[in-house]
Amino acid sequence: MIPFEMGAHPGISGQYSILEFPDTSDSSVVYIEGVTSDLYLEKAQDVGKYSVMYEHLRAQALNVEQTREFIAKMAKKHAQG
Repeated sequence: MIPFEMGAHPGISGQYSILEFPDTSDSSVVYIEGVTSDLYLEKAQDVGKYSVMYEHLRAQALNVEQTREFIAKMAKKHAQG
């Protein structure tokens, strides 16, 4: 989870998935879901860029305990109205 207060981050432009396969002969693929069509990126350079972006997102995200605390805080705040 990345709170709004963290500001801009690499994932702000939209969702994507990195598809990895157990067979090492199968290359990883980036899947981007669009409104009218989907996009599959298969070039190693493209997959590499999205993999780096994912690692940056992980570095900015709250850890498990911080995420629990944040959700509990927000739930309490919104329950009070």
